[in-house]
Amino acid sequence: METEGFWINVDPKTGMPARISERFTRELDSTVVDQHLHWHRWITPEVSDAPERSFPLRASDFDPFDHVNNAVYWQPVEEAMGKNLREQPFRSIVEYSQPITRAEQVTVCERADGRTLDIDVDGKTRASARWFPLARVCQG
Repeated sequence: METEGFWINVDPKTGMPARISERFTRELDSTVVDQHLHWHRWITPEVSDAPERSFPLRASDFDPFDHVNNAVYWQPVEEAMGKNLREQPFRSIVEYSQPITRAEQVTVCERADGRTLDIDVDGKTRASARWFPLARVCQG
């Protein structure tokens, strides 16, 4: 298994990203192979005329900063994948562009390609997800 991640410091007063202190960065650097972020967008933003469906949020979906917990974004993805989720291995990606906060009305719009969806608030995409099957690996 291979994983990549990056740290985002959240300012406790504003709930928005803030600079990480140099002292904390030094501590993080001791645990990584490459400390530079190599990120590019995989999912191109797109205006869609596909029907949207409501995606109600629960009180338990929020973190201490009143942002939707990252795991919640996976719920509509798994729902859209349906039975395909168990038929073969997939790579799935969720790209977050802006947090969803308490009291916002969320909708989900599946794109025509059948493997991409957008999670929107007031017609603006806050996150997009895409999934695609991985080639099967023969064992033996």
